[in-house]
Amino acid sequence: MRVAVVGAGLMGAQIGCEYALGGHEVAVVARRPEVARQRIGETFRLAVDLELAPAETAAAAERRLSVDQRLSDVAGEVELVVESVDERLADKVAVLGEAAGRFPAAVLASNTSSLSIDAI
Repeated sequence: MRVAVVGAGLMGAQIGCEYALGGHEVAVVARRPEVARQRIGETFRLAVDLELAPAETAAAAERRLSVDQRLSDVAGEVELVVESVDERLADKVAVLGEAAGRFPAAVLASNTSSLSIDAI
């Protein structure tokens, strides 16, 4: 399965790494790709340090993960879009609306913790 994770704060980076460790191709979408790459690298190192994944598994997962600055930059089709932006309703609605237009066959998911999924 190909996954796009939109929003590469610490939570978004970790979500992307989890999917990649699970064997999926992942595109992480971040306003600041260099910061996202740093967080992703730290997350994989932590997984190895805590013995959650062997180094070879983490390295293979990192190769399955790409970073893009915009959702429109993500190449190919995506089956799952996970939104992980700040807890602002308008931002979440905008991201998921764009994702629905860009990947109409994809399942859309939100990583909200305080907003009503019905409102989103």
